[in-house]
Amino acid sequence: MTSRLVPVLLAGAAVTAGLLTSCGSDNEGDDSPASATGVEATAFAAAAPEVPATADPTPAELTALVQTALDYDVRLADRVKLFQGVSENDPALAQRFVQEKLTVEFTSVTSTGEGEVSARGQVTVDGNPPGDVGPVTFVAEDGTWKIARSWACPITGAC
Repeated sequence: MTSRLVPVLLAGAAVTAGLLTSCGSDNEGDDSPASATGVEATAFAAAAPEVPATADPTPAELTALVQTALDYDVRLADRVKLFQGVSENDPALAQRFVQEKLTVEFTSVTSTGEGEVSARGQVTVDGNPPGDVGPVTFVAEDGTWKIARSWACPITGAC
């Protein structure tokens, strides 16, 4: 696995977090179930909540969605489904979003328009003290909440 340290601006101009980015790996094209962590397709289903006509996602739902997107052991085919406008034919965004030593926990969700919310919370990098994260934008697409391409692309440099 190839890794590099990428400075990332989270929360507009408020918080910069160091992220260890994994680009490409041996299991990226692997269609087998997730391995050592025990993460399976059921974790993916819980991470991408279906979008009822008027319901905004909860902080816990968005936390699960982002943690799944960050998880190297979740199949790439499942991770691409967590990003707006990303497909298996062009998975670069999902591949670069993987972070081994990053955890996110959202504490608030605010509707920013029909089919769009922003979330704020805490991010921990490699066990360091938590810092603020947000606003992170999510959009309703294909009946589920997804990480907005407009938010994820600048962080990963994949778009």
